[in-house]
Amino acid sequence: MHTLNSKMIKRNVVFFIGAGFTKAVVNTAPKGSEFFEFAFDEKRSFIKDLRVQRVKQFIENNYYTVGKQNYPKIEDVSSLIDYVIQRKESLSKNYLFEDVLEIKKDMIFLISTVIKKTIEESTNPDILKPSRIFIEKLHELYKRNIDVSIISTNYDIIMDNALLEIIQSSNYQIRLRKNIFWNPKKKLEQVKVHSNEHWTYQGGNATHEGTLNEGKIPFLKLHGSLNWFYCPKCDELDITIGRKGANELAGDHDKFICVNRFCTSNYQPLIVTPTMLKLYDNSFLQQLWVEAERTLSKSDEIIFIGYSLDPADHHIRSLLTKALINNSNNPRIVAIDKKPDKNDQADIQRINEVHQRYTTLFGKDRVDFRPIGLSNFLKSWDPILNIQ
Repeated sequence: MHTLNSKMIKRNVVFFIGAGFTKAVVNTAPKGSEFFEFAFDEKRSFIKDLRVQRVKQFIENNYYTVGKQNYPKIEDVSSLIDYVIQRKESLSKNYLFEDVLEIKKDMIFLISTVIKKTIEESTNPDILKPSRIFIEKLHELYKRNIDVSIISTNYDIIMDNALLEIIQSSNYQIRLRKNIFWNPKKKLEQVKVHSNEHWTYQGGNATHEGTLNEGKIPFLKLHGSLNWFYCPKCDELDITIGRKGANELAGDHDKFICVNRFCTSNYQPLIVTPTMLKLYDNSFLQQLWVEAERTLSKSDEIIFIGYSLDPADHHIRSLLTKALINNSNNPRIVAIDKKPDKNDQADIQRINEVHQRYTTLFGKDRVDFRPIGLSNFLKSWDPILNIQ
């Protein structure tokens, strides 16, 4: 068993973060099966937005009359959209190929808006606290001369903000060109550059500063990020950090013109939506996946938090398998899942299924499966990670 202390040979620990981490932090975040019920609630202020209405109409026209009990899963709708786009076909006479492309943009806006709304509605008065504690503990490992990396399937920026605040880190392991922001007093299409390299972030009653592409802890976001802005003409990636107008930018990427004064291209979002047909053809995403495989292949321990190892995640399962085949360290696998509701048989069954997935893929003797929840994991950090 690996013991982490500063006197030993330097160790390498990778934390693999899934949607369950965000769900533990943001208690109002909907599951995939609840997404449209949340999004189309008439009480939501954004329900009147034309883009939201177009997604709702798309579902009504192509599935059935929606209602609180019969919305399709977001994965099903996203998969249908991606299926049509990847085949470069029309869906029907009412939804030509160009129409489906627009619905794809509308879906990204809706996902971004729902994420922001769940954070606003969270009953947690200090929503960043669990992430802060997590990053503080990772920083302690770093100070013990232990290599620490984070790999995440989430594209919210909760973890990003905790990294900015606690250790002033924005090390995404990809080339970021500029930190951008939008001045709401200017025209909507005007994007102004805040800085070529530097950023400032207001958090924890203090102002934090740093430099793009630098940081003690690498943070690899396999599915992209809400605050990334890709210019297809320049083939460059910009980011928005800690400035007023950041929320307005996220989800409205294609309304803004690239900051390069010689470029007239609109930005594109760089996130992989929940779909069975995930496509990672963007060069920046490909670079992230190569780096993730390299990171995992030299790890001594992999700590999964809130990741269900869904059988539909073929790309990630293959990434993990290939990385471990080429890892000579025989890394220890720890999987942290939510604490099951003892009165909910379906929840207990789900936890058991997740446990089975881990032991099947990685081997029973290698996996330390702990359905204790994020907060209990943070409280039991030292004994679980064998820190002395």
